[in-house]
Amino acid sequence: MYLQILPGRSLPMRMPKPQNRTYAVRLRVRRCLQVRPRLHLQTPLSGALSPASGNRSDHEDERKFMGYGIGSLLSVVVAVFARAAGLDRDRAFYPTVVIVVAHYYVLFAVMGGTTHALLVELGLMSAFVVVAVAGFQRNLWWAAAALVGHGVMDIFHAGLVTNAGVPAYWPAFCMTYDVGAGGILAWLLMRAKIPALPRSGTREPS
Repeated sequence: MYLQILPGRSLPMRMPKPQNRTYAVRLRVRRCLQVRPRLHLQTPLSGALSPASGNRSDHEDERKFMGYGIGSLLSVVVAVFARAAGLDRDRAFYPTVVIVVAHYYVLFAVMGGTTHALLVELGLMSAFVVVAVAGFQRNLWWAAAALVGHGVMDIFHAGLVTNAGVPAYWPAFCMTYDVGAGGILAWLLMRAKIPALPRSGTREPS
């Protein structure tokens, strides 16, 4: 192509070569693919190392330790109060404690709004209620075993069923209270402070 400057004279003019648009688009896509994974990996790492997440985990650990301490202390306080007030003279006291403790996970399942968790918790509760009634009617050692057994179940409860309504501190609190109450009942039975068997003539119908 020529550029005409004066009449009769012309100079050649070079046109710029057209850019390869396909190559430019590929280059941009390649750069995006190289940058985005780095940003994606940096986001969770920065969140995991953020002070807020560290404070949250420390707060949860603190609440769990408080659950252990309060559960142990409460089991002793309730047992001493029941002994001083004469409530544990009735054979129904500790079996009733077993039934009440077993109902809490059902309440948490209702709060969590999960039908599957509710059905599983109802089944577990029913098993402990049956053992508690057997302890009341037959032998209070069954009630002591139910309390300790429920405390052991608290340790493995998260692996048995996913219950979104259970507070983070509850398994620690419930486990220490159950084991403490079951141990105190066993000590009272061994010391004959509470009769393990129902008295003759006053046995409840089975």
